[in-house]
Parts: sequence; structure tokens; C-alpha cells
Amino acid sequence: MIMKNEKENVNMENIDIQQINDAHKSVILTFNSYEKELVDFLVEDALDNQNKKISIENFEIY
Repeated sequence: MIMKNEKENVNMENIDIQQINDAHKSVILTFNSYEKELVDFLVEDALDNQNKKISIENFEIY
């Protein structure tokens, strides 16, 4: 358990970077953040923009 003032050291070997795709739709639709614009972008535009080759988005999964 991590206490409030302690920081967890994240080992890069434990991070999986995946380019978003149709398999991530359930994650995208349930994504939550205090940054409303980020949520709106992910839900409404990210996958579509990527399919149109406008941008590439990645998930960093720990």
C-alpha cells in the first residue's frame, strides 16, 4: 500500500505502450479524467483521427 505522501517507483519494463485501436473502445468509452477536453477528444475524435492518419494516440498501461 502506498501512503499519500509516498511515490511509487514505476519500472519502465512494467509499462506496455499500445497504439489505440478498435479493441480499446470499451476503455476509451469509460475513460475518466478531470480534464474534460481530454475525455472529449479520446471519446469523440482520437480513434477516428488515427484512422484518417491525422494523429496517433497511445495508451501507456501499467
